[in-house]
Amino acid sequence: MQTTQKNVLIGAIVALIIIVGGVYFYSAKPATSPVNDAQNLVDNNVVSSEKTLNIVSAESKATYELNEKLQGKPTHVVGTTQSITGTIKVNQATPAKIEIGEVKIDATTFKTDIAKRDDNVRELVFKSNTSGNQYIVFVPTSIIGVPSNIEAGKDFQITITGDMTILGVTKSITFNGIANVSAENALTINVNTNVTYGDFGLVVPNFSFLADVDKTVTLTVNLVAK
Repeated sequence: MQTTQKNVLIGAIVALIIIVGGVYFYSAKPATSPVNDAQNLVDNNVVSSEKTLNIVSAESKATYELNEKLQGKPTHVVGTTQSITGTIKVNQATPAKIEIGEVKIDATTFKTDIAKRDDNVRELVFKSNTSGNQYIVFVPTSIIGVPSNIEAGKDFQITITGDMTILGVTKSITFNGIANVSAENALTINVNTNVTYGDFGLVVPNFSFLADVDKTVTLTVNLVAK
């Protein structure tokens, strides 16, 4: 009989400890609501669909082309530079939404096959000694042709219109060409346009050995952004 009473007493003490411990545990736990729990779940699993790509200068190029007579000989001039910077935003949830930020080309770094010509272009045409003349700046205002569903590795036609500034003069320019998004999400854009350089205040020096210089120049831009 004494053993039975003792067991009952021990059982009551254990039950009391469990009850007291449970009350403490639940009173110490911060209160939550289904709404808060759901929001925390969303916050922990949100992945931004917008991605910013940077133009890779080492893989990009800007080219100008025109014809002239140099010392009486018809010459096709090609000047190139890889000094291009800028960003491109791609919304993975809405592939057709591509936003190109300000693109800058260092006009003083164009190189042709003649170093003296490059010096004249830099100093006399672009007037790089004057502050603010170093860069050709292009700010897109419209992008047409990006498909709603982009197929990796497949070219698509693209038209990009925007404001180009040279020597402090801004004009609306339209580029046409192709673009491509690789399986690695690298964006490639190859476009060109014809520009009447005189509209921007650019003047070709009057040299005795130079004649019949084209009034327009073909500007081609090949961009790779990653």
